[in-house]
Amino acid sequence: MNFGLSLSLCLSLSLRTMGVLPRLLSIILLSGLATLAVHGADPVPENRAAFLTDEVAVGRARWGALARENEEVFSMYFLWDGNRVGGAALAAHAEAAERGARVRIIVEGLSSFDIGTLPKFLQPAAEAFMPPTRVSPAIMLALKNRGVEIRIFNAIDPRNIRSLVPLRVNTRAHEKLSYFKGQRLAALGDRNWQGINFGLARKKSLVPTQSKVLGIIPRTVTPSPNRVYRSAEGFVQGPAAADVGAHLEDYWNDATLVSEPDLSKVTPDELATADRKLRRLGNVFKGKPIPQDVTELMQPLAGRVEFIRSVPAGVRKLDGPETRLFAIIRNAKKNITIASPYLTLTPRMKREVFAAMDRGVEVTFLSGAAHALDAEQAGHTFALQARQIIARGGKIHLHQGPELMHAKLIAVDVGTPQAVGGVLTHNFDAMSEYLNYESGLLFHDPDYVRQISDFQNLMITQESRPFTMPKMTVIQRCIARSLLFITDHVTRLRPR
Repeated sequence: MNFGLSLSLCLSLSLRTMGVLPRLLSIILLSGLATLAVHGADPVPENRAAFLTDEVAVGRARWGALARENEEVFSMYFLWDGNRVGGAALAAHAEAAERGARVRIIVEGLSSFDIGTLPKFLQPAAEAFMPPTRVSPAIMLALKNRGVEIRIFNAIDPRNIRSLVPLRVNTRAHEKLSYFKGQRLAALGDRNWQGINFGLARKKSLVPTQSKVLGIIPRTVTPSPNRVYRSAEGFVQGPAAADVGAHLEDYWNDATLVSEPDLSKVTPDELATADRKLRRLGNVFKGKPIPQDVTELMQPLAGRVEFIRSVPAGVRKLDGPETRLFAIIRNAKKNITIASPYLTLTPRMKREVFAAMDRGVEVTFLSGAAHALDAEQAGHTFALQARQIIARGGKIHLHQGPELMHAKLIAVDVGTPQAVGGVLTHNFDAMSEYLNYESGLLFHDPDYVRQISDFQNLMITQESRPFTMPKMTVIQRCIARSLLFITDHVTRLRPR
């Protein structure tokens, strides 16, 4: 029997012998002690969270959560490297299923695209592009045979004309999140399950080089500049994690968005090869100690955690996280710092940001677009908007690497009790606002927001330079202006 319960019982027995005033005071004390007895002296906070940016720490935290989960794992990532880091993650999911946990994975259509459905003359070109981001039908069947449930988000099928309509084929699930039901834990950030997200360069070999990420053996490949990502991830335990699980459940049950994969054409030889590959990748973890539990790194939160998302509603995406992001920008009083690798202001975004600057709010942007190998044109498009931002007093910094800035973060009113910070899958561009399904975690906790802000400031002060107008050819400038016109006008016709 704990101390609070013992003392409360003693007081209750002595009430009859007391006067009116002492009795009243004792009743008040008795009520408080009874509450203490029921709830305990140190109640568990409603939400706890950790903010991780190091790829080794994130890899170990994800693997540890997978290795500890015995009830249910639910994962959804935009891209999986089916042969390397992502392949090892898939193997860990299969092992969780074999332990008796229910394991579900939603694979994005881009990651599951079957190259064999293309005309033969196009397959070599597709093969050169797709392998690092592909989970083949054979891999999916091998997973299914081991107890993993799989569905495809907006599957792409060249034989189905409807799946190739531009509006549909460009509607992608850009989210990166996992839910571990037994641990009441969720992970969300900008990292896919790919080698380049964990400090490893692309490599044709199937050697499981992901082992460095998990701290098992030394790294066996050298990262190439511009191909290693600078990222951030939020881990949350509590009601917000349950919200992530409910969100994934909504996807799973939406027949207009997700579907069962067609695995009927997988040959026995392909299945055997895929199964050997998964077991080979899974053997990397055999006999190795499970990494530290990420929940041990979590801090109790004084404020609430808000899970923001795109509501599953078929290919006609409804308003999603951007609605809440615009709201916190609208309510900003002191400062706003936005980090986004792809940055193009849509009309609504421009309106909210310019209004904030007109109110005297200090607005800072950190972009990686000018440095990203696959986003040079996005950088040119944003450059046409940059002069307007600077003219209103805004600050713009361009990340210089050598890593590719991929973090999607927002921090508002840092240093005040009203501070809000977000760890997002959402870029601040037209694709994320109008087409992609996105999600994020908003933290209404000044201490946690300070961690987000400190990481932003580290990238700004040590890894970036102030914006300067890039040199553009006539063709590049024309393309940039055309994309900006589409952003400002055509995308507003998108059904809301």
